[in-house]
Parts: sequence; C-alpha cells; structure tokens
Amino acid sequence: MGSSELAIKKALFEAGMLAKDGEGRYTKKVSVEGRRENVTCIQVSLLMDIEEIEREPSEDDEPLEDNLPF
Repeated sequence: MGSSELAIKKALFEAGMLAKDGEGRYTKKVSVEGRRENVTCIQVSLLMDIEEIEREPSEDDEPLEDNLPF
C-alpha cells in the first residue's frame, strides 16, 4: 500500500474522518476470531448512506452505546 498504519491514521484524523468511542478514544479493543485487536473508529456516515427517520421514542429503545455489535 505504500503507507504505514500510523500515516494512514494521521491522515484520517487530519481529514476529520475518525470518530470517538464512548470513552473519547479513536481506537477500540474488540475480539476478532478469538483474538483481541485494536481497531480504528471511523464515522459510520463515511461507510454507509443512512437516512435519518424521525419517530417518537418508545419505551423499548436502548441507548446507542448499549446497542453496538462490539
């Protein structure tokens, strides 16, 4: 690829493309195939086109932080 991992993370940070996790960090430790790995948090809007739908909250809604897949 020609760029180091650190250079790529720096470029993403400078471009404002990184997202902070619930603890205010740009990386998160997750389990991948039984191993603990550090992953970089990227804004979901850069990867997926998600339409905002306005609706009334229900009593079954969970906070976003509790509903993440990792």
